[in-house]
Amino acid sequence: MGEVILRTLRLEGFGRFRGKEITLEPGMNLLEGNNEAGKSTILAFLTGMLYGFYQPGARRRVPLEALERYRPWDGGSYGGGLVLEAQGRRWRIQRDFAQDICQVWDDETGEEWTSRLPYDSGSRLCVPGEALLGMSRTVFCNTVCVPQLGCQVGEELASQVSDKLVELSQSGEPGLSLQAVLERLSRQEEAIGGPRRSKSPYGQLVARQQELAQE
Repeated sequence: MGEVILRTLRLEGFGRFRGKEITLEPGMNLLEGNNEAGKSTILAFLTGMLYGFYQPGARRRVPLEALERYRPWDGGSYGGGLVLEAQGRRWRIQRDFAQDICQVWDDETGEEWTSRLPYDSGSRLCVPGEALLGMSRTVFCNTVCVPQLGCQVGEELASQVSDKLVELSQSGEPGLSLQAVLERLSRQEEAIGGPRRSKSPYGQLVARQQELAQE
């Protein structure tokens, strides 16, 4: 994932918060408050800014329960901003959850990067967390940003974490996907064919070997 530094969370309208800005510093930051003060809401805001509130990978827009849960109590605008440092740049993310809009800029140059970042096929919205943090929503919500009683170690998480561990331990290249390698090997195996497939390269060699043996 590399170093990621959260700088500013601006909750323009999210749950109980209206016009709330939180400035963070490199290193450990402690958010303290009584029960129901909004600590979990701030955590949900961070997740929503990076990954949105739609079911990832769905064929159509399937909203998560959080989309309605954190709709502002006062009925006003629903969204906010996030500034963070990752991938050697300082990024500014702006979301309007009500209007389904997500935009990303290089915060220092003002250049917009929205169209260059991954999009979710179902929601058709930019998913900056995948590109800037190098992890899916599932991994993020079960490792980096875990809500109270919210960690669910299922097959999807186990598969993704296992894939990353194999990449790093065997190749040292986190961009190399084990699944992609297996799929490529499967295609190559299919192209070579088997000994009983007479028209495949392997089958033709076996047939020629038998002819030579008979001679």
